[in-house]
Amino acid sequence: KYKNKANVIIASLIIPFLNDSEKKNFFIKAYKLLNNNGTLILIDKIKSKVSDNQEVFKSLYDDFKLDKGLSKKHIIDKSKSILTSMTIYDLDELSDLIKNSQFKSSEIFYRMYNFVGFIIRK
Repeated sequence: KYKNKANVIIASLIIPFLNDSEKKNFFIKAYKLLNNNGTLILIDKIKSKVSDNQEVFKSLYDDFKLDKGLSKKHIIDKSKSILTSMTIYDLDELSDLIKNSQFKSSEIFYRMYNFVGFIIRK
């Protein structure tokens, strides 16, 4: 049992870096760490079920990074290195992972390109 509990936990861009067991444990620990009626705010990367759409999202996001001053080489190198260490779910898979946890409700509050934000209530 945890001595100190939280009203809110914010988790950003971590789920794709966890293996299946770690993903389940993440939600179990977050649930235990939250006070009754506590909130988990989860922001993560998702993939499109339609490969053509995925390419559009990637292109838009790469353009965004170029506009922020990153070089094409940096974007390509980071994409190569990061994708080998990630398992990215589509929206339904991530939603199912949340639904199969102990939390009582979840709602999407943000969606842009291939990123999504959930408010998840205990």
